[in-house]
Amino acid sequence: MSEAAHMPWSIKGVSAEARKIAKAAAMAEGEPMGVWLSRLIDAAAAAKLGQPGALEGGALTVRPEAPAPAPAELRVDIETLTQRLTGVERRIRESLQPLDQALSHIAKRLEALEAPALPPPESRRPDD
Repeated sequence: MSEAAHMPWSIKGVSAEARKIAKAAAMAEGEPMGVWLSRLIDAAAAAKLGQPGALEGGALTVRPEAPAPAPAELRVDIETLTQRLTGVERRIRESLQPLDQALSHIAKRLEALEAPALPPPESRRPDD
């Protein structure tokens, strides 16, 4: 395979909505965007040529369609992602805690520096 086959490319005129839909469809099938799009283009080209398979490297091959995940599998995937996101959120909060404490300490020091200073003890007069 040539180096050009691995180079990124873009298609002008594809709407943001179409990109969003394609990205969601690729994710739903558990494929990278490039793999999903290549499979879709191959299938569309083969259908246009009246062939039942997909074109790959100039040869006609048949690619099985990925079965749609069952609702139970999706629920498990969603639960797994939710747990992972919860863990990430917790780790972020924990990693930011020292920074939050340092900023609080700095804020207190700034407040103390900006507060009106009391006269030095030797210049104060005792109240009689």
